[in-house]
Amino acid sequence: VIVPPSLYNNIGSVLIHQKKYQDALGYLETGSKISMQTNNRRSLAGAYTNLADAWHNLGDNAKSYDYGRQALQISRALSDRRSMANAMINIGAALSALPDTALRGRHIDPAGRYAMSVAYLDSAIRLAGDIGDPVTKAEAYRNLSEISEAGKDYPLAFSSMRAYQELHDTIINNENQKTILRKFIQYD
Repeated sequence: VIVPPSLYNNIGSVLIHQKKYQDALGYLETGSKISMQTNNRRSLAGAYTNLADAWHNLGDNAKSYDYGRQALQISRALSDRRSMANAMINIGAALSALPDTALRGRHIDPAGRYAMSVAYLDSAIRLAGDIGDPVTKAEAYRNLSEISEAGKDYPLAFSSMRAYQELHDTIINNENQKTILRKFIQYD
């Protein structure tokens, strides 16, 4: 019996949200191997996106960038815009933190690092907006704010942080409203 790769990917994703990045790697790598064996490209894109996120948070931006690029390539082939947006967030974040030697090894001019990071994050924001995904859009704005601040582009950092906070507040308020509505329904 083959366990669905989505099971491993979901466990890995939960571990990432719990900030247990090292623990997530094993599940995500197993999920990606099963995805390759079963030719499940959608699941493989998800595993690679999560691997990029985990490696970024563990400080290995070379692996994060490489997994992000693979996830983006698969997502584009599938025309999966949500997955594309998430991969672009990971690529933008990893690019901003890659050492110059790693950039040159990937044929990227270090002088263009900031502009490339911003371009990936801008694309992620547009895609997330087009599909009505406020969570992904907020994450892209948060990353854009951090990268812009590091790049000393303070107006962009400020406007991105403001957009992130507005989206984040909307997401939280919507969740609170749903919780209150559920409580009223349970009470009735």
